[in-house]
Amino acid sequence: KSVFSSPLEPDDALCFVCEAHPKTTDEENFLKLVFRDHYFFEDLNEAELNEIVYGMEMIEAVAGQEADTEFMYVVQVGQLSYCSGETEGETSTIVSEGELFCEIDLLYGAKGTNVIVAEVRSILWRLHNFSIRSVLAKQALKNDGDIKTCLRKVELFKDLSEQAINKFADSLTRVNYKAGDRIIAKGETGEIFYIIEEGKVRVHDIGMGDSQVVDQIIGSGDAFGERALITGELRVANVTAINDVTTLVMDRATFNESIGELRDLID
Repeated sequence: KSVFSSPLEPDDALCFVCEAHPKTTDEENFLKLVFRDHYFFEDLNEAELNEIVYGMEMIEAVAGQEADTEFMYVVQVGQLSYCSGETEGETSTIVSEGELFCEIDLLYGAKGTNVIVAEVRSILWRLHNFSIRSVLAKQALKNDGDIKTCLRKVELFKDLSEQAINKFADSLTRVNYKAGDRIIAKGETGEIFYIIEEGKVRVHDIGMGDSQVVDQIIGSGDAFGERALITGELRVANVTAINDVTTLVMDRATFNESIGELRDLID
């Protein structure tokens, strides 16, 4: 799902490749740290981060020079003043080394109303807003395709219509677990449905009272937790990550809204 006010065409995004600009290892690490520390970009995956960093171009701005407002910038050295330019007399924001700015324009497709002026000689890294939007849109489309592929591997979903698959895919969220993490605790109320995208988990201490079952190990393409959401029963087993695990999850309310033709298969 795109967060942009004017999403790109899927074909344009999928075909887009950032032009790479050479950098030293120190420069790459500097840029990656800036993005990782910024709220808007902290969830970038490695592929997205690398393409954005590789595509950034270094420029120099002399004191008093205005910067092109159709780019997003990271300050390597120097200091700049930055304001929206929409309100007369508006106070400028000062940005300096290690700061990123013009990122909000990505959301709204701003047409250059900002005013950016170098206060001193400055070294900047920049990337055109279209390039960043394209990279993020491309990855979102790939993620959507990956989720649908994963759903088709799940026995529970293999006979669902394309419409039902799309509905489920739109409602799922990725959640990662480290080896040893307890994903489900036996005896708790079931609130989440899980599909394993990557990794393996151990289902153990299965059953209640005298009804005990041998531990099970399940992995990519397996789903668990759906019955407790439908029946209201407590969880009847512990589930623990064996290695790093990526799951696709859905809460009870969304699951019940999305279940549709799947209910008969579960019952």
